[in-house]
Amino acid sequence: MVRKHQLDGLDLDFEWIDQNDTAAWNNYGELARAIRAASPDMFFTISLHTYYYKFPAACMRYVDYFTFQNYGPQIDVNGYSSMVSACRTYRSWGYPDSKIMLSAPFQGTPGAGQGADIRAYRDIVSACAGVREDPSLDSASFNYGGGKVKTLHFNGVDTVRKKARYISEQKVAGFMYWDLGMDVADSSGKNNYFDECCLLRAANRYVSSTAYPDTPAPFALSSAGETVPAGGGAVAVEVQSEEKALGWVVADCPDWISASAVSGIGRTTVILTAAENKSADGRFGTVIFRSSDKQECSVIITQDGAELTGYDKWVQDSFPPDAAADRTAADAVPAGDGIPNLMKYATGQDPLKPCGSVTKVTLEEGEDGCMHLVLRWPVNPQATDVKHEVEASTDLVDWISLGEVETAGKTAAEFWDAEPVRESGMERRFLRLKVTRE
Repeated sequence: MVRKHQLDGLDLDFEWIDQNDTAAWNNYGELARAIRAASPDMFFTISLHTYYYKFPAACMRYVDYFTFQNYGPQIDVNGYSSMVSACRTYRSWGYPDSKIMLSAPFQGTPGAGQGADIRAYRDIVSACAGVREDPSLDSASFNYGGGKVKTLHFNGVDTVRKKARYISEQKVAGFMYWDLGMDVADSSGKNNYFDECCLLRAANRYVSSTAYPDTPAPFALSSAGETVPAGGGAVAVEVQSEEKALGWVVADCPDWISASAVSGIGRTTVILTAAENKSADGRFGTVIFRSSDKQECSVIITQDGAELTGYDKWVQDSFPPDAAADRTAADAVPAGDGIPNLMKYATGQDPLKPCGSVTKVTLEEGEDGCMHLVLRWPVNPQATDVKHEVEASTDLVDWISLGEVETAGKTAAEFWDAEPVRESGMERRFLRLKVTRE
């Protein structure tokens, strides 16, 4: 039938088998073996009960999961403690954690032998006073009408959440519930996941559900990623928690990002502010939020790099993108001509092509009628982050500054040496251009 109708798999419900009827249990084991042999790739599960679980250990490998019914008409099997005790029993019998699925009822029972009076959890929430207001309640008086009133026992929000947390912490295979159609509903009768009394929502606090794949996580952020400009900026991120009293802290945050709140309770909007990024390289940082029950969620803040100016922009425009830092440094000489990058930047030369001296010295007559040394050189008008200074020396070892030359808005500059050149009795005199970054 599974193959004929192209079904995903098969689930068998084995209940009420005498625990001591070894022959019956062995027959069920052989049935599982035969089913797996007939459909080796089929998804195959078996549902057992708190009281009836002695499936042959040797045949467990033929089954993908065992969904244990930790509930029933009997009141004592519904609770959290009963489920925990049952899990220990399953393990001791030989069930591997990877195949154990524990469960919770989405219904209320008055006790064994009263199956007709079992009611859906949604009906209990609607009819029983206090259940909606108190998530810790696991029992309530239910009025059937006609003077008939019974106490129904169920799993409330807190118990389902507690069961789900145990399942998560024990790392067993998963969580099963009976059944979705009995969970809380809206006015039209449809399941209402966003009702605070929803049991599926309570379970999702710790385990994942496939019933509502698009439902936000119980503890999450309104955004997984934000971008801010290089100059800095702020973004608002809402900490989203289904539990109003759930505490949280900012567990990790880069030093260039500040948070308006580093801890809080329940839903809170946190302003994350990024400092100015002075580097040309963009950067990103992850801000991690951690809830009081150790859940984590995070947001990645991406910040643009600063727009390059001056020498850095010249390097970007003049060198290949993969140029090594030792070739682009201000004092580097990648062309091998003895002229460092900073000098070529200031005078508008190509750093990758050899050139002769960027300055020219001439002897010219000044207004005083004497001859003077004149130093001339080209200027890069876009190099506004450097200063041009002329120095003099008599021995090419010790240099003294003769002053800075104003080059703003110019494409060429010149400097007239105030010291006149005499025909005799004068020391040697040398001029040079010195360029420094401001």
